[in-house]
Amino acid sequence: MQLSIMRKVKSGELTIEDALNQARRDNQEQLKQNLATEEQLASQYNFSVYKYNRYRWQKRILQIDFNTKMVCSIEKGTVMRQLPFLCVKSCDDRVGAKFSVSFRGRHDYELEATSLEGKHKMMQFVNKIVYRNVYSHPLEGSEEKCEWPPAPKTLMEGLLFLQRGGLASFKWVKYEARLHPGQLNLLPISRRAVDEEQSLPFVIHFSDGDNSLEKQHSCDTFTLLTHNNEYQFRVHVRDHSKSTEAIQRERDAWVQAIDKLCLDWKRKSQSEHIYEDPRLSLVMCMSLVLPLSLYPPPL
Repeated sequence: MQLSIMRKVKSGELTIEDALNQARRDNQEQLKQNLATEEQLASQYNFSVYKYNRYRWQKRILQIDFNTKMVCSIEKGTVMRQLPFLCVKSCDDRVGAKFSVSFRGRHDYELEATSLEGKHKMMQFVNKIVYRNVYSHPLEGSEEKCEWPPAPKTLMEGLLFLQRGGLASFKWVKYEARLHPGQLNLLPISRRAVDEEQSLPFVIHFSDGDNSLEKQHSCDTFTLLTHNNEYQFRVHVRDHSKSTEAIQRERDAWVQAIDKLCLDWKRKSQSEHIYEDPRLSLVMCMSLVLPLSLYPPPL
């Protein structure tokens, strides 16, 4: 695949920038295929994590089971929580090996992986679950395995600079941004990454309904506030002779498009059935999050 791209660059069919973008798209597609293959080979994954609970970090096993479609929290061999995939709302990146998972009807899981590799693997799986919840609509009574949904419509795309971590960080990293109905996908473009984390693609979900936008005083920047994070964006200006008004119009186009999705998902999140399978009522969903030890013994 890479050899084919290099030949197209050499023959003039592709520019270097187009070739880089094509390579990133191919890598993303390969990642999807790899995840689908891994799911078929091993449908259950166990990760060692630390979960923040009652003002301290406690060691847990986070189990992601694609066979039963459950996310389980396990402590010392005992299943403490079982949460259906349909209750998973979003996944938020944090500093270092930390990240959080939001559930419908539950407090967030604040987690810390034992390695960055483990963190990215878990986030890939959770993002896949959220992706299916947003874009898949299985038929009632269907027992077929849910396949990867077709690619969602791209509402807007372009280059954006991102500053992660709020005012504590002053490093801008360039990304290829693609806005979809349920999320904003960001693929790093900078050839020299600031660090390992910023060299990886990541996703900002809107599906938890708790996102908002703020315009900055500068004509080219805006801030996206999520449940747990703050992302400051700056539009990419190719032509430095472009007027301030033109730059602001480009910024406002991103703001309006993302803000519309944030408002749409906020309304949807207030609906009782947004993540509910026809066979899975809210009462059933809530009952599955209780520790197994709290269930009454069989008669």
